[in-house]
Amino acid sequence: MSLKKRTDSEVWWLDITWAGGRLRESTGEYDRKAAQRVHDKRKAALHDTPILKGLKWSDAVMKWARAETRSDSDLLSLVNFSRHFKDRLLSSVTAESIDQALQKFCTTDGTYNRYATRVAAILKMSGSPTKVIRRKDKDAKARDWLTHKQWAKLSAELPPHMLGMATFAVTTGLRQANVLGLEWSRVHLERKLGWVEAADMKGNKAIGIPLSIEAINVLKTVQGQHPEFCFTYRGKPVKEIKTAFMAACLRAGLGESTREGYVGFTWHGLRHTWATWHVQAGTPLEVLQKLGGWSDLRMVMRYAHHSPGFLAQYADNAAMKK
Repeated sequence: MSLKKRTDSEVWWLDITWAGGRLRESTGEYDRKAAQRVHDKRKAALHDTPILKGLKWSDAVMKWARAETRSDSDLLSLVNFSRHFKDRLLSSVTAESIDQALQKFCTTDGTYNRYATRVAAILKMSGSPTKVIRRKDKDAKARDWLTHKQWAKLSAELPPHMLGMATFAVTTGLRQANVLGLEWSRVHLERKLGWVEAADMKGNKAIGIPLSIEAINVLKTVQGQHPEFCFTYRGKPVKEIKTAFMAACLRAGLGESTREGYVGFTWHGLRHTWATWHVQAGTPLEVLQKLGGWSDLRMVMRYAHHSPGFLAQYADNAAMKK
């Protein structure tokens, strides 16, 4: 029987033998007739696609990787995905099996969707009919950067030791771990320069950090407090930002407390704020990419709409000729 129910669910599951393998996935239907329609449609789609007999997931990955030059971040993400997704026949790769793998390491909807999009592209190129389900990105509509006015409100609510760290983050764009782990040996105030080693960067590439006057002033206020680390609290390095930052956001009207917990602006939003302010002030996206240490320009394109001249320069290109 090609339609079954699991003992722990009332949803009907399809079980189809095809191209040397078995395709088992949820129909999403509780009604038998509705499930049968899903089954028939899925089976017809399988027979209308190129035969995948003998082809494995690894074969599809290699085909995709060789089709054109792929970025290091794309290739590394596939290595990460493969740690949680065993190689198998393409005919047995299902939306459920992909979801189970992604659930193991994707902690946010945004990360989940980025991986799902890449997996979907690989399957499509291989001729697989499997449709990868993406999550609804809850953060897509949420503001993840601050206006200067909002930053002023937040900075007024931050505790003194955290104000310096947050100000440094919003003026350099460094991620939280890089700010908290910044050492004096990696700062040169006279040259107005700081740097982060490759081992401490998300993209595994060392970057130099040109320091603004405001960033330098922050460092001067904490100079001499600790022999090794720039930012400390009560004489010890700060390992992570906890409730004090969320409390400040609540007081500044940038978040709210719900039954599920805190919802609102987060520390990582300071990096988005820094990037947004840069683009709004006219910094070219290619320059921003280097300043922020992004390995792929596509990661910077999310800020493109903030550039005052990004699209305006092309506005008259379709003007009618006289």
